[in-house]
Amino acid sequence: MNARPFIADMLLDWPVRVILGLAIIAVAAMATVVVGLLTHSSILNTMCVYGIITAGFLCLERIRHGGSFNALGMGFSRMTVRHAVIGALIGISSLLFILSVAFGLGATLTYSMSSGSGAAPIHVASVVLAVVLGAYGEELVFHGPMFETLREAMGDVWSVFVTSVLFSAVHAFNPEVSVASFINVFLAGVLLGTLAVFTASLWASVSFHVVWNLLVSMWFGSLSGLEIGISITRLDISTIEPSLRWLVGDDFGIESGGLTTVVLIVCTLLATRIKRFDAYSRSARLRRELAERARRFVLTSPPRVSAHHSSIES
Repeated sequence: MNARPFIADMLLDWPVRVILGLAIIAVAAMATVVVGLLTHSSILNTMCVYGIITAGFLCLERIRHGGSFNALGMGFSRMTVRHAVIGALIGISSLLFILSVAFGLGATLTYSMSSGSGAAPIHVASVVLAVVLGAYGEELVFHGPMFETLREAMGDVWSVFVTSVLFSAVHAFNPEVSVASFINVFLAGVLLGTLAVFTASLWASVSFHVVWNLLVSMWFGSLSGLEIGISITRLDISTIEPSLRWLVGDDFGIESGGLTTVVLIVCTLLATRIKRFDAYSRSARLRRELAERARRFVLTSPPRVSAHHSSIES
């Protein structure tokens, strides 16, 4: 017996997809613990966890009736570069605005030695790769297949809200976390989810996430309370009037600042104005939806009695 049609029929129910998605994430987490104990390498840990999650999600998508790689929102099309550029520009302009206002308030940039001349290029490259993979992986987890499943179950608004709460909860264990930083990470999740909804792909949110994580790590020194080890400069807010420092941030970094709150809200509102979605991804999801609806109809329809059989009975 071929197990694929049976599993595909199981995946018609969204709770089953959620459970299997969580199982894939749990397997990836256990695997990365083993890899961490054996290698003590952050880059291998990151590659392991998100490699397993990517492979698992891709397998589930391919098994589904009408499933395809494009339906994941990670396919390549004419809109891929445009969406990636949009995400990058939103991230860069947001950070430049925060930096400019911080300078106006009296903050300064100081040279950081964390990635100075003594750091091996291979080490810096591996950390950068880990940051990029981490941003990509978080988008796949929070705004990939699980996100699409929640959208099917509860609509766009609630799915963005739920995944943003989970996004904040994951970062709540970072050092120096506060109420302000928790709120801002939640707002970042809302922005990323909004980009995923209005572009019908993951490229804009992945691009924003990668650019934000890399530039915050290199320019400001602290990323969500963590010292990544690739900072070139560090934002010194000790020269700002104490009553105004909350606008820029604290030990958690700029992601706990009032300026970041404003920027994330404004960017989310702008993201809702994006009119050009990825037609390839949306059409792939529509084909999958139609295929699954057709299969549900077949499974729920009463069995037909053939005309020959009916004549015999009569």
